[in-house]
Amino acid sequence: RRAGQPRLARWLSTLCRLACLPLHTAEQAVAAGYYHTCSIDGSGTTTCWGWNEYGQAKPPSRQFSAITAGEHHTCGILEAEGASSGQAVCWGRNDDGQATPPTDKTFLAISAGGYHTCGIIDTPEERRHQAVCWGNNVVGEATPPADMTFLAISAG
Repeated sequence: RRAGQPRLARWLSTLCRLACLPLHTAEQAVAAGYYHTCSIDGSGTTTCWGWNEYGQAKPPSRQFSAITAGEHHTCGILEAEGASSGQAVCWGRNDDGQATPPTDKTFLAISAGGYHTCGIIDTPEERRHQAVCWGNNVVGEATPPADMTFLAISAG
């Protein structure tokens, strides 16, 4: 124990290094993973902090409209950037393919689980929103029902 620093102050300092939101602008989205957190500010800039063992807290220099954090990976949906608008981009641990989204889809929503990720894609030809998932599929967690229309998604 350091002299002059109470146990609570040390604990709060450690906790803040892992999970405190940097107070620089108004955040429009926040996503918490296992030991890392990411946010998107009003301009679409992503900031991540916390444990970065697999690169999950080091976002690419892109503008995102949505963000999600899994156990050791993070994903976002690209903001309007021409042809790549709506594309999912992931970074961090990828042992099970959880950080390798399909590149030929336009995503409306995205949600990261522990070792898999799911998103809602626009399928105008079928006039519905379909779910697609990638990554670990040991118990079917990355195999969404094909005949459903999705309004929201949450991977656990």
